[in-house]
Amino acid sequence: MGNASQTLCVGTAIDPIEYSYSSDYSSYNVYWGGGANPGLTFTPSGTLLTLSGTASPSGTLSRTTTYSYTIEIESNYDTGNNCFTKQVTGTITITPESKIELTSASNTLNQEWCDGETIDDITLMYSQGAANYNITWVPGPPTGITASPLPGTISPATSTVTLAGTLNTGVTETTVYYYTITTVGNTNSCSEDTIEGSIVVHPNTALDRLEPQEPATITTEDGLYIDLSYEFEGIPELTVTSSTTLVDLNLSVNTTYLSTPTVELTVVASATAIGEIFQVEIVEEEEAAEVIALEVQQEQNRLLL
Repeated sequence: MGNASQTLCVGTAIDPIEYSYSSDYSSYNVYWGGGANPGLTFTPSGTLLTLSGTASPSGTLSRTTTYSYTIEIESNYDTGNNCFTKQVTGTITITPESKIELTSASNTLNQEWCDGETIDDITLMYSQGAANYNITWVPGPPTGITASPLPGTISPATSTVTLAGTLNTGVTETTVYYYTITTVGNTNSCSEDTIEGSIVVHPNTALDRLEPQEPATITTEDGLYIDLSYEFEGIPELTVTSSTTLVDLNLSVNTTYLSTPTVELTVVASATAIGEIFQVEIVEEEEAAEVIALEVQQEQNRLLL
């Protein structure tokens, strides 16, 4: 027979508690303190009453909670010692599973940056019995990013963890840093919780323009056309725009993103004047523009960048 008072984790079955009584007593009543039964059942069988089931209180259990119960047995005859109601009590204490959740904006859990940039703070809160946390990084922690407070240094009043800092990894190719944060130290050794995220770091590599070299010349549409290729690294969100002049000349710009990432620009023009000069600028952030001059040799031209 299980103990009249037990402590267990939410979602766990209690050890059945059995109460036997004399056949002189056959009428019983069960009362839960505050009327809250944590999902358990009393089952009668002859003169045996058994409390059993799985601890599953209604709603969300956010802290350790004790549920008290009272069993009263009434006499059939009201004679002698049977004139008095018999009563027993017990408690079922339920501990919640640990929980960790993101409290900063949802888009902070997974981020993408160039090396040297400052990430958005990632803030998490652990609760429901968790006393501390562990953090693991794969392939390893990115230099410049720290967790505060550090695991093992948390005071009882603290329940928030923040990942923050400026990336200083020195990566030469795009690298994904995966992190996993797990709660530890749950009261009564109940289940721990885990949350996962990632930080994508692009290297700081300057724009690289491949052949042909400038100056370049546009030929007829039926003939050859120039092919300028550009490769970019460390640019997570590359955009291309055309100036008002290009729009007036009926030029269009098409951008194709590849996985490396690279970009291919296609510019098509019509009815342009012979000798007209096109100027293409490749502008890097906080740096001067790279200018390429393209001269029209014949009408009806086509330019592929």
